[in-house]
Amino acid sequence: MTVAVARHGAPGLHAAEYADQLGEWVTSDIEELEQSSEMIDSTFGTALLHMEARCTVDPGANELETWEAVVNAMQLGSAMFAVSGVSDGTAECRVNLK
Repeated sequence: MTVAVARHGAPGLHAAEYADQLGEWVTSDIEELEQSSEMIDSTFGTALLHMEARCTVDPGANELETWEAVVNAMQLGSAMFAVSGVSDGTAECRVNLK
């Protein structure tokens, strides 16, 4: 069965700027993860928020920035699993590749 779900509302006046700012925060946070993985859960949360903001601005997911936001969220989620299984040493993960 196919169901149509109405959009909850239009993006606000500054939605694109907000999404861009979140993207900058995610990139900055990802760069810091190599020194310490303690904030990976927070970085993952910000990446999810960035993805949601991009999907609000670009509901058809036609823009490269939206695709990159989805990929970053997926890669950070995968990295969380990778680091949770390591008690010593490091876990190598691909995140934010461009």
